[in-house]
Amino acid sequence: MLKDGAIVDSKPEVSVSTNAPESARYRKAVGLWIRRCHLYLGLFLAPWAFLYGITGYLFNHPTHFSDRGLKEISSATLQESGFDGSLPDPHAAALEVIEKIKTRFPDSPLILATEPDAKYQGDFFFATANGTEKTYQLLIRRDGGGGTYLDSTAIPKAAGPIANFTISPGSGAASEAANDKRVGETATPEPLRIQRGAASAIEVILPQVAKKLDLPGLDRPFRLTSAPQLQFRAICQGNHWYVKYDSLKGAVSAEWIDPSSKEEPIPWRSYLLRLHTTHGYSGIYEARWFWAMLVDAMSFVLIFWGVSGFWMWWQIKRLRAVGSGVIAVSLLVAISLLWGLAKG
Repeated sequence: MLKDGAIVDSKPEVSVSTNAPESARYRKAVGLWIRRCHLYLGLFLAPWAFLYGITGYLFNHPTHFSDRGLKEISSATLQESGFDGSLPDPHAAALEVIEKIKTRFPDSPLILATEPDAKYQGDFFFATANGTEKTYQLLIRRDGGGGTYLDSTAIPKAAGPIANFTISPGSGAASEAANDKRVGETATPEPLRIQRGAASAIEVILPQVAKKLDLPGLDRPFRLTSAPQLQFRAICQGNHWYVKYDSLKGAVSAEWIDPSSKEEPIPWRSYLLRLHTTHGYSGIYEARWFWAMLVDAMSFVLIFWGVSGFWMWWQIKRLRAVGSGVIAVSLLVAISLLWGLAKG
């Protein structure tokens, strides 16, 4: 209507917040809360999202952004070298393995299954070589379709002395180069045992732990398979060593400390990939423990982003049909890939 020469709305303004039904206001409040959580959780954990995105790409493309020398190997190069991707028939190879096993173990009448599924597992051949200035790696495709050559600068290590007090796992034999000349002990075929070994602290409680757990069908005692190693610095005849003692195996190993060597920084690419795979809570409240806590938070947020994204899409009615089609295609592709990977 006209009022003083201007067009005005004749309908009174309606307040949604006062006249809307209680359920509508509740849904609006929940929707606003979900959107805000979706936003602020994303902002807070954006560094981890970027980290997993970038490092996931680096894992998938190990040669990209690498400081190592890179060269592609063509299939023609492999063919000229004598490999065209043809491998021995896996079925025939399996039969040969069985015959060898039967010859060595005549009491084990092994036969090939009536429905053999012999196949080669793994898509690549790997080869390494050490040079005076570089280390070299070859990756060759199993089907002969090509490969990759990589090199990296080898950090020269001074030729140091050989420790004459090492004890190999389970045998007690020292390094042959030491001519059985020991430091602080005589030659013995037995593993090195100490009263304060870390393994013994757990081995003695295993029967009691098993008894308290009351595990049904347990007819054999628990056996310790690994234990934290003791590491310390020691000096022998003027040489400094990192000594490691395995209390479970009774083994002693030693690494010579070169006084002229300098600790090299970790390449940024390797450091990012290490962050990507760092997981699990340590027994001490240190940086790794809090990192694991944020990994859990990231796992939750990724799920929340997906669920809240579905919820926000469903609120836009005009996009439901298109979105449903996209979801159907996504599920079909995901199921097909999962099935293919499971069979592979």
